[in-house]
Amino acid sequence: MKEQLKKRRGLLAFVGGALLLVALLSLGTTTWATPDQGPNQTVTIPPIKTVDKGVVNVGDVAVYEIELTNPSTPAWTWENVVVTDTIDSRLRIYGIMTTQGSVGVDGQDVTVNVGDMEPGTSNTITIYVAVDDGDPGDVVENRAYSLRPGYDPLGSTPAKMTIGFPTYIPLVLKGYSGP
Repeated sequence: MKEQLKKRRGLLAFVGGALLLVALLSLGTTTWATPDQGPNQTVTIPPIKTVDKGVVNVGDVAVYEIELTNPSTPAWTWENVVVTDTIDSRLRIYGIMTTQGSVGVDGQDVTVNVGDMEPGTSNTITIYVAVDDGDPGDVVENRAYSLRPGYDPLGSTPAKMTIGFPTYIPLVLKGYSGP
């Protein structure tokens, strides 16, 4: 009986030591969470911004599209999402559409209050602009940012347009000197 009790204590000490060793080795991994960590603090996808034209001339209309997607996995709702975009001063805003939320414009600053985004949903923001000014070769680079309370803003990759040369050939180059 004493020998069985001694074996059980030895086995219990071995199992306890192994569990303690596993716990200590796991301290350096990301599997441990503190009570203030939640699922919404770990994964956020930046917006994707594109423009329909790579080269534009003064007077042309271009269309920016901003796509914001909450993936279906992990299944977390993004709360109070806001997308901001400051449009270059050489461009004039013609119109804005969004598939979710409300739009506000203050000068060249566009703000879309998207609200909550359920897992597996997307929001598309379309901004129509006219090129009012610019010299040939100027690059108009623009980013959009998604904001969520308590998180750093996430910027899109830049959408770029180059101001091209006018499609007409000035009459001076054709030898026209005037009346």
